[in-house]
Amino acid sequence: MLRAPELTTAIVEALGSAARGDVVDLASGPGVVTESLAVRAQRVVALDLTAATLELARERVRDAGHRNVRFVRGDVTRAPLCAERFDGAVLRLALHHFANPSAAVETAHTLLRPGGTLVVLDLLSPENLEDRPLHTALERLRDPSHVDTLTGEALQALAAASGFGSAQLRTWSLERRFEEWARIIGDPVRTDALETVMRALARRGARAGIGLRETDGDLRFDYRFGLLVAHKAGSRT
Repeated sequence: MLRAPELTTAIVEALGSAARGDVVDLASGPGVVTESLAVRAQRVVALDLTAATLELARERVRDAGHRNVRFVRGDVTRAPLCAERFDGAVLRLALHHFANPSAAVETAHTLLRPGGTLVVLDLLSPENLEDRPLHTALERLRDPSHVDTLTGEALQALAAASGFGSAQLRTWSLERRFEEWARIIGDPVRTDALETVMRALARRGARAGIGLRETDGDLRFDYRFGLLVAHKAGSRT
């Protein structure tokens, strides 16, 4: 079972030797992975659509003392970067924000050199797909930018359809508590409303595909994560 700091380490480790070359952090967000990539990489490009988020990443990297990162504002699905330039590409907790996740993975394939490595870390859909609509609704109430999640099988199929020759997927579950999960909301009224809904569901036995439950007064549930490692056909030169 991996938790937040270990997740970042797992991503960097999964890149293998590509982590020491040129790496692109797609939909980089506040730079959580960007900072860790910069420790090993020759060069890192952090690409994100939101200027304010890129500024947070820039501050994080600057405070860590790294000088090998370039920050680019742009849409991942139309990345303003050179094709076949990068040894590694990362998509961390990003795919569930895309209406068309295949476009993001196809971008990664285009940007990677032959033999390059893609690492995707993301949430996975509940195993029982009948629970998917309720799970998605709860996620969207917490974060309106959430679109949908994929099954592990669908994630592997997406990589194959995007041109990657091989892909391995590691999955695991992580227990979450409502308080830390809901912290992103930043609005007590919305937080209280969502907690009321989720407690009512738990008391009625509606697990929402995430094992929703009350334990010693705490509202808890389980997230499923997938770490996919895919390689572009060919060999790096």
